[in-house]
Amino acid sequence: MKLSKSDLRLVNGVAQEKSRPSLGHVLLRRGRLVAADGFILVMKQVSEEGETLGQEQDVLLPTAMLNLLKPGKHETAEVVLGEDNTLRAVVRELGGRKKDPEFVFNRVDRDVHFPKYEANVPRNEKVGCVALDIKLLKKLLSSLPGEGMLRIGVAQPNEAVEFCINDEQERPIRAFQMPMFVPWEGSQWLIDDLKWKGELPPVEEAKEEESEEKKERQA
Repeated sequence: MKLSKSDLRLVNGVAQEKSRPSLGHVLLRRGRLVAADGFILVMKQVSEEGETLGQEQDVLLPTAMLNLLKPGKHETAEVVLGEDNTLRAVVRELGGRKKDPEFVFNRVDRDVHFPKYEANVPRNEKVGCVALDIKLLKKLLSSLPGEGMLRIGVAQPNEAVEFCINDEQERPIRAFQMPMFVPWEGSQWLIDDLKWKGELPPVEEAKEEESEEKKERQA
C-alpha cells in the first residue's frame, strides 16, 4: 500500500486519549483510510488496482508508525504486511529506491477493534453546497480563539460564510469568508459521495451492528 504525504495527514484525525485505543489508529478498510476521534470522521479512498492490503480484512495502521513516515516531495511511503504478521513501512523515491530505515510494527488489530463508523455518515441529500479556500480558512481560524464553540452560518451560496465564537470574556467575535465558485454539476466530489453511500449499509443495519458490538463488549 502506497501512501502519499496527503494520505498521512489523516493521522491528525485520530483520538489522542489513551482511554480510547480503538480510535488511536488509522483504519484501512477495502482501500479506504478512516480516522475518527468520536467527534470527527475523515475518510479517503487510496487503493489502486492490484493493492491487496486492507481488502480482505481490516488493518489498523499504528499512529506511531505513520508519524515516522515523512516522505519528501518526490517520495511516497509504502506499508506492507510482513510474513510474520507485522506491518513493515518504508519511504521510497518515485523511482522505487528504498530509503533507510525500515520500520517494523506489530499489528494491533488483533487486540483492538475499530468501532462501526458507517452509522455516522449522513444518508440524506445535501441541502446546499459551499466551497471555501483551505488556506484562507486556516488563516481565518488562526485569528479566532483556540477553544470554544464555533457557530457557522450559510445564508446563500454566493454570500460570505459567517463564523461566530465568544472570547474568554464572552464577547462575540464574528468572522466572514467569501465562498469560491466551483462547478458542482457532475463533480468528482458528488460522484464519490453517491458511490460511498452505495457501499454503506442501511442506517438501521449499521445501528444494529453497533448495538450488538456494544453488547459484546459489555459481556
